[in-house]
Amino acid sequence: MLDLEKAFDLVWHKGLVYKMESMGLNGSNLNFVSDFLSNRTVGTVLSNSYQLQNGTPQGSVISLLLFLIMINGIEKPSTGDKLSLYADDSSTWKSGSNLAALVHDIQRYLNRLTAFFDRWGFKLSTAKTVAIVFARNPHFRPEDVKLTVNGSLIKVEKTVRFLGVVFDRALTWNAHIDEV
Repeated sequence: MLDLEKAFDLVWHKGLVYKMESMGLNGSNLNFVSDFLSNRTVGTVLSNSYQLQNGTPQGSVISLLLFLIMINGIEKPSTGDKLSLYADDSSTWKSGSNLAALVHDIQRYLNRLTAFFDRWGFKLSTAKTVAIVFARNPHFRPEDVKLTVNGSLIKVEKTVRFLGVVFDRALTWNAHIDEV
């Protein structure tokens, strides 16, 4: 389960305009977005004011669309990996019986995703990005799964929440039912 730190706050304005131009968006649409994001400042009477180079306004109806444009072109999975994106909630997975090979392939894809996010001004949270192995094997050992993001080991959990649903390792639904 992948977690982007402050996903909407880190939308890079110049990168967004570049992506919109690359998609063929121009004229009044591009001008509207450029004007919408420009000259935004933060500061109070107790601190200096500075102009924002990143971020979309919270609560704005187009912030989600701008974020989606920004992650357009995300690295596509290969070697049987899968990717699920729903706004800033994402996961990647792969199924098979050889745990070492699965971990190797997922790590390779995590590295590609991290490079993509770094290139466009986003950062995967090492604290909130977690792994889970769905397995019926009672001999499964979480310590056999070593996945990293930016050199930091990510946790292997017994349960995870994705889009409001709690999944457990055995896919019994018990954790979700208990939570509900």
